[in-house]
Amino acid sequence: MSRHGLPSSFDAWLTTDPDADRDEAAICRHCSETMEYVTEHDPDGVSGAWVCHNKQCPATVGLDEYVARIEAWAGARRIIPNATPESQALKAVEEMGELANALLTGNMNALADAIGDVVVCLVNLSALNDMSLVNCVAGAWDQIKDRTGTLLPNGCFVKEEVKA
Repeated sequence: MSRHGLPSSFDAWLTTDPDADRDEAAICRHCSETMEYVTEHDPDGVSGAWVCHNKQCPATVGLDEYVARIEAWAGARRIIPNATPESQALKAVEEMGELANALLTGNMNALADAIGDVVVCLVNLSALNDMSLVNCVAGAWDQIKDRTGTLLPNGCFVKEEVKA
């Protein structure tokens, strides 16, 4: 569930304005299906979300499902257990090189492909170390969720100091 109590599979929160115009249909950016606007009442007032109901839409399939699919794919090809953690880490670095190239050349299709390839390598690396990528992401989220600070224009993140 999202922090608003709606299922976390909702495509995107587009507005928290209860008076926003919802007469026009929204199209899901992931699958091009028409989405439905759903509202709810919460302590902060009325919130709403555009919802994609397409069960095959990438926005409605959770990360855990993709991890399971990737692990099954890798198992069927004997990547898991025959690869080594080192080989998958090296493969992830190779894919990061492709990602950097796509970013520098402005090739958005190649960028999306490279991001996905890096994630596949990380799923394999996690599995080869008897870990779950989902649990790794959840652990990272737990560590950063309460951090405050800001990213400067020069790319440096400055953490706010916590006063005890």
